[in-house]
Amino acid sequence: CLLFPSDHSSPTFNGTCPSEMVFYTDSCKNSTVVSWSDPVATDNSGTTVMTYPPVRSPINLTVGLYEIFYTATDKSGNTANCSFVVQVTSKYFIRT
Repeated sequence: CLLFPSDHSSPTFNGTCPSEMVFYTDSCKNSTVVSWSDPVATDNSGTTVMTYPPVRSPINLTVGLYEIFYTATDKSGNTANCSFVVQVTSKYFIRT
């Protein structure tokens, strides 16, 4: 019988989770290409599985707020989350 110690330590993003971001559209446009670096998760087990958001960088986004959410899971089922908001806004008045 082999006994393995329990792993109660969650993965960590070690400061690689981006902060809130604001991007501006060009004149007379309602969208812009935005980009960020994917966060990197590590764990004491040496193995993590990353769940990525459906909105991936780089991407063309219209004016609005987008919550970006990553999850890292180790082989013991411990999880860590990284989330941040991407805001796309216009500096210009668009006539309708």
